[in-house]
Amino acid sequence: MSNIAEHKRRYYLNKVTIQMFFIVTSLGCSNAQEEPNEFTPLGIVEQDAKSAVNKKDFRLYATSGRRITFPGIDNNEYIFVEEVCGKKYFPQTGDVINSEQQRKQRKMNINYMEVYNKKMLVVCRNQ
Repeated sequence: MSNIAEHKRRYYLNKVTIQMFFIVTSLGCSNAQEEPNEFTPLGIVEQDAKSAVNKKDFRLYATSGRRITFPGIDNNEYIFVEEVCGKKYFPQTGDVINSEQQRKQRKMNINYMEVYNKKMLVVCRNQ
């Protein structure tokens, strides 16, 4: 009997150890923010947003598929964005995807659009 109890104790101890490992490793990344620079996507978004503001172009990026969306923007903001800020279509964000490479590129484009749109929405509201 003691062998079964010892086995259960080790099982739970291992389980707790693994959970603690994941908690500790995730804490190191929770609030880390990358400092933008010209080589990171965040740096590119920053540069593009600043350039657009300098040109007084407050339009947000929209997808060009059958259903137009503004990545990173809530649906209840759609009318405000379209009427006040304006929209511009991001190239190659249609509905048709023919390869895994196109899928990866679209995901990168959508991620870029989300960050850009969030930054530009703040600027558009404050203009």
